Amino acid sequence: MGPRLRAELAMRRYGPDGKALPDHTYVFGNDCGERIASVKTAWRATCRRARIRNLHFHDLRRESDRG
Repeated sequence: MGPRLRAELAMRRYGPDGKALPDHTYVFGNDCGERIASVKTAWRATCRRARIRNLHFHDLRRESDRG
């Protein structure tokens, strides 16, 4: 595991309020460590937070062909 991933995972131990999250929270959950019900919900939220528009999950299929 590289230092960047280690730092990202360490940050996921804390919620948006700066308080430590319980051990049973999801690493790839929402900001509070809660389970996300669907991939669509997670994808939309991620794109919204990153301010990315008009990128669909399906678009990633062809990314490896470019380059």
